[in-house]
Amino acid sequence: MKKVIAVSLWGNDLRYVKGAIKNAHLAAEHYSDWEFRIYAEPHLHEYLKHISAVVLSPIEGWANGRFWRFAPAFESDVS
Repeated sequence: MKKVIAVSLWGNDLRYVKGAIKNAHLAAEHYSDWEFRIYAEPHLHEYLKHISAVVLSPIEGWANGRFWRFAPAFESDVS
């Protein structure tokens, strides 16, 4: 079973991107056996390509970005 830390990024305020990058580095340092996922709008992917995280596009049918981070809860292989 996978262990996942998931965050969502949407909108145009880059201060949240900086926070997500910092959290990805901290997760890699302190939770190396966990997968760090960032669900982000496509225009933010460029800022995230050099970090140790799985960067995913928004979940189709989930209109509000703040809920994308809950997607792993519906995966059968995530503990």
